[in-house]
Amino acid sequence: MIRQDVHLHKYGWDITLFYNAKPDDAHIILQCLWDSGISTRKYHEARMMLRSGTPNEGLTYTSPRYHCSVVVIGHVSSVWEWIDTVEHEGRHLVQGICNAYGIDPDSEQAAYMEGHLFKKIVKEFAYGMGGMFLDAWRPLSRR
Repeated sequence: MIRQDVHLHKYGWDITLFYNAKPDDAHIILQCLWDSGISTRKYHEARMMLRSGTPNEGLTYTSPRYHCSVVVIGHVSSVWEWIDTVEHEGRHLVQGICNAYGIDPDSEQAAYMEGHLFKKIVKEFAYGMGGMFLDAWRPLSRR
């Protein structure tokens, strides 16, 4: 598992991202979620998802109270599934921050926030996880 910590200075927001999370990593992620103020019900839902080991799943929890979010990208079957899962969870992340600050999620401000986040996330992927998918960068038309 790879952990990435991102701070959005403009919003005073901390984001903890976990990539390639597997069932053995659940205890670390669950502690992070608990420390972020997750409710007991959502904690149990997250525990079930994390321990299932189902590929191509993720979760996002946002705490407006503590100005933080936790994003989990589980084990994925391909780089294309990684992109899909990151985009999906990233949308939840941006939506949660927008809700906390009363920002219109369809605004330019939200779009710039999303772009900024994805630059940071993809950079981590390129340096840390890219080796997981050595053949994945072949053009789709050749598959």
